[in-house]
Amino acid sequence: MIQNAIVRLKGQETVFEDVEEPVKIKDYKQHGGIPLKNSEKHEFERFLSTLTTSRVSICEGMIRAIELAPSSREVVDIICDSLLKLI
Repeated sequence: MIQNAIVRLKGQETVFEDVEEPVKIKDYKQHGGIPLKNSEKHEFERFLSTLTTSRVSICEGMIRAIELAPSSREVVDIICDSLLKLI
């Protein structure tokens, strides 16, 4: 079930739409930041499935991962799952 997650940080309220689980403030730092939107997650997974061993392709992958740095834990999980599918 997809829900909106509300996070309050230093008096600011941010709503993260299109996420699967609400984010609790105490979990914010523990879990690598904000959750990825489902669209971001699927786009990153699709990109990883087309990744090659070329230098340009690896560079693009690194850039995409850095752009998603606020969701680093989830990005790492996606990359690990992608690598395990290759085995």
